[in-house]
Amino acid sequence: MSVSDVSTLVDYEKRTGDSVASWQVRGLWDTNKSRVRSAEDAKTLSDAMRALEDCFLRYAKRLLDQENAHFLLGFLSPQWAFNDVEFTGLDRALLSFEGFQLTKVENQGRQSTASRAVRIAFESLREYSSKSPADRKVSKRFFEAKKEQLALLANELAKCKLSKHAKDWNVVIHADIPAEQRQEAIWQLLQVDLRSNVDDYAQLRTKMKQLFQQIGTEAEVF
Repeated sequence: MSVSDVSTLVDYEKRTGDSVASWQVRGLWDTNKSRVRSAEDAKTLSDAMRALEDCFLRYAKRLLDQENAHFLLGFLSPQWAFNDVEFTGLDRALLSFEGFQLTKVENQGRQSTASRAVRIAFESLREYSSKSPADRKVSKRFFEAKKEQLALLANELAKCKLSKHAKDWNVVIHADIPAEQRQEAIWQLLQVDLRSNVDDYAQLRTKMKQLFQQIGTEAEVF
């Protein structure tokens, strides 16, 4: 990431009111984006954001290994597969638009897209974590600095009683079955979640987001 990249992203945020950073690194980005003055600063911030993203992904893999597939599902948004988006006043050069309209579309193709996105998300998490931070050339600084707080949250989650539905998610995600069979099984479970307004993990998921926000805002980057 260059100084120009940072300036472009900050300008986009000012124009749109939207953040360019995903929630797990937003605290780090918001706290340090205005401090970038040189190419070295831009690289330092970019490396720090990569390290925090790496921390998040490895922590998510740890939670997955501890039978928390249903909890992690709440960080995904497969429901968007059932929407067509039409923009008005779209300026592709400035990445801006005046408004948008959502149209609900429900068919077998959208079902496949939703379940495929979930399948790939969990498979990609495993693939990413199969390489060490050293192999990916990222620092373990955030995991080491906050390992006690991360462990406390994991322990709190471990105390939650799993419903049969949550247990079924663990079985499907961890099963040694072909991708096509896993994807079909995911859809059978996902239908239940898409129809439900109940979120058993809302508070713990909020805690996790707050923890990563805290990690980012308290980090000494420069």
